[in-house]
Amino acid sequence: MKNKIISLAIEQLGNDYTTYCKDMGYNYRIEWCACFISWLAEKLGITDIIPIDMSCNSQIKKFKSMGVWHTDRNFQSGDIIYYDWDISGDADHVGIIEKVNGMSLTVIEGNNGNFPNDRVRRREISSGSSLIFGYARPEYPSVTFRKSSNNTINVFLPTLRKGDSGNSVKILQAFLIAYEYSTGTSGIDGDFGSDTESAVKQFQKNSGISADGIVGENTWSELLKS
Repeated sequence: MKNKIISLAIEQLGNDYTTYCKDMGYNYRIEWCACFISWLAEKLGITDIIPIDMSCNSQIKKFKSMGVWHTDRNFQSGDIIYYDWDISGDADHVGIIEKVNGMSLTVIEGNNGNFPNDRVRRREISSGSSLIFGYARPEYPSVTFRKSSNNTINVFLPTLRKGDSGNSVKILQAFLIAYEYSTGTSGIDGDFGSDTESAVKQFQKNSGISADGIVGENTWSELLKS
């Protein structure tokens, strides 16, 4: 999921505020850096780990309540990074870290630049910059396989829902079929359609988790139990 949100952010490079403000309920321009981050989370269905908010400082409060707020300098790709441009003691801008290269961070930001030339753009900034206020590290969905008592392997699996397609859906369908849940006459076709959604909901119901048809961390964990 971390790679998926970064890829989605890269696809937006060069765009102005129009889509993000409109999709988040505004028919006019607002200061839209937090709006952009919220839009990414909404599009990927991960608002449970990246809370929707139009205010940097309000969003930070939500991240703090989730226990994922940090002020050290141990940055990673996928972190949501906040800046304090005027050194006033609170945040006034936000972006998502695309990559870390030594002491250099590449960050993708909405509302980069002054209106009317504000766009989604990349920023290069030193990880040691005093302008960095802190960062949130969302708990992107992951599944842990235990190899032995002293060794684990972390495998990242995407959140899936009706309309998705690809190899991850094929993996999902294979597990469902192995548990004797039908994904329709097409079987393992890589398309998350109505039959696969029904199978997911039934599996979730029988596993005692929320039967919403969305395959996130809890559903993957149940599917991968031995």
